[in-house]
Amino acid sequence: MPRLTDDPVYLSSHFLALWGFTLGWGLRVWHRERLPPAGPMLLVCNHLSHMDPPLVGLAVGRPCTYLARHNLFHVPGLRWLIRRLGAVPIDRDAGKDGLAAVLRLLAEGKPVIMFPEGTRSPDGELQPLKPGVALLVKKAKCPVVPVGLVGAWESWPKGQILPVPAPLGVLGPGRPLGLSFGEPVPVGHYDRMGREDIVADLERRLAEAVADVRKRRR
Repeated sequence: MPRLTDDPVYLSSHFLALWGFTLGWGLRVWHRERLPPAGPMLLVCNHLSHMDPPLVGLAVGRPCTYLARHNLFHVPGLRWLIRRLGAVPIDRDAGKDGLAAVLRLLAEGKPVIMFPEGTRSPDGELQPLKPGVALLVKKAKCPVVPVGLVGAWESWPKGQILPVPAPLGVLGPGRPLGLSFGEPVPVGHYDRMGREDIVADLERRLAEAVADVRKRRR
């Protein structure tokens, strides 16, 4: 399979996203220095809008693979595009096939983005995580990085057809877009924890990352 960095569709999309999110939404990113510089990592992010996968990938600064709902791959044009951008299909509960796909990607040394709430937030707040994420982070022999995202819901809430730009320098709700990387969870941290404890720990870490963004955007 060709590398994403060799794909003109990926490269042009990355360029457009960089300028679009910077000028159109004033994107700001904190704590990128916490990310491992190379190798696999599982980025676990809250889910606010359709903008989230490219937002997180752009903030990471190196090609990422992200998980997309399997029914999105039934739309011919969209299927072609999201595959070119590194998406792989997964069901909302991170079932057996999705789990195997993620573990395979991590074993290949790739960063993987996932949204464990399973769907976009209806109100911009963090929703309960799907229980399937517990098994995934337990089997993923790599750092798990919580990612807090704020502002995307105000610009593109669930049910709205298109996003509303929030140009750089304009004040108001959802401006600017903000993203913060939490401290990576080290390999082995979840080995002896049960499912409920793992989910609770991840929810706490995600909530802290979201709170960090909200504090910095004031």
